[in-house]
Amino acid sequence: PLGVLGARKAEDRLPHALLIRVSSDSEADVCGLALAQVLLCESSTGCGVCHSCKRFAEGVHSDFLRLSPEQNSREIKVGQVRELLAFGHQTARHSEGKCILITPADRLNRNAANALLKFLEEPPADSYLILMSSRSGGLPPTVQSRCQTTTIAKPCSAVALEFLRDRGLSE
Repeated sequence: PLGVLGARKAEDRLPHALLIRVSSDSEADVCGLALAQVLLCESSTGCGVCHSCKRFAEGVHSDFLRLSPEQNSREIKVGQVRELLAFGHQTARHSEGKCILITPADRLNRNAANALLKFLEEPPADSYLILMSSRSGGLPPTVQSRCQTTTIAKPCSAVALEFLRDRGLSE
């Protein structure tokens, strides 16, 4: 999925909003961060060596915003989405654009989901929104319908081992 995402970005064929379904919230975090790095990477690969990837790894990339439930809360609130809206309208500091990650997106409360519709209906230029969810049924249909949706399934053990062996790693 990372290679496909990078290629679509390089070809300027990437939608402004992606809803990605995964098996668990922990997968949503790991996968969402990896996808965001690819989107912000100067070579669209998540190379890890360009200035953008280094800033991302340090947790200080100025064109990246992550929304998750605040500490001691189980939901993403409308105030956080208002922060997203303000961030989306800022000018990107790098030519790669801005990336916003919402994980787990099914934790958006009703008011937050409604506020997010403004971003989805009138997306700012050069902004990408990634919604990661293990329970996408928890998202309102109005949000789901404005995103391109895909599922990333866990590979079976045989496929995962073959992938690792192909990269020179042992079992």
